[in-house]
Amino acid sequence: MGPYDRTTYGGKPVDWLTRAALEDVSTELYGAPDQLTILQGSYNAGGVAASAGTHDGGGAVDLAPYDADRKVLVLREHGFAAWHRAELWKDGVRVWGEHIHAELIGDRMASAGAKAQWAEYLKGENGLANHGPDDGPRDFVNNRYHWQRGAQRITRAAALMQRAQLLLSTGIRGYAVGKSRKALRDAASQLPKGSK
Repeated sequence: MGPYDRTTYGGKPVDWLTRAALEDVSTELYGAPDQLTILQGSYNAGGVAASAGTHDGGGAVDLAPYDADRKVLVLREHGFAAWHRAELWKDGVRVWGEHIHAELIGDRMASAGAKAQWAEYLKGENGLANHGPDDGPRDFVNNRYHWQRGAQRITRAAALMQRAQLLLSTGIRGYAVGKSRKALRDAASQLPKGSK
C-alpha cells in the first residue's frame, strides 16, 4: 500500500494519502477517523461538470457543509486548499449545492484543474473562475500533509498484529490466547477504518 494506491473514504474513491489526511482531520474535529461526510471523492473524471475537472485526479473531495468554518480551518491546518462553497444558481438552474471543496496540496495524482486551484489558494484567491478573494483563514497556507503521519498508524498496527500472531502461535493452555485477543483488538483499533 502506497500513498497513491486507491482506496475509499466514506464510500467515495480517494488515494491513501488523501484518506490518511481526512482521517486525521476527522479525528481532530470529532475524535474518530470516520466522521466526515464525503459528497464527491477523487478520480471522478467527468462525474460532476460544475467541478471543472478538479476531481478528475487525486486529492480532491467535497464535504457536507455542516460545521463549515471549523472544517475549513482544520482542513487547511492539514495541508488542504479548502473553501466553503455557498449554494450557486445560474439562470434559474442550480449549479451546485452548499458544500466544502478541498484539494490536498502536493497530491501527485491531482488534476491540472486542482493544481490551478492550489496556485490560486496560495495567491489568496477563492479558486473560482471569478478569481475573488479567499474568504477563509490564511494562517495555514504553507502547511502540507506528510504521508508518514498516516503511515505511522498503519505501521504501529502492523507491529501489534505481528505480536498477536506470535502470541497465538506460542500460546500454552490458553494463557497467551487471552493476551493475543487483546493484542488483536489493540491492533485493529489502530488500523485506518475500512482496512481491517
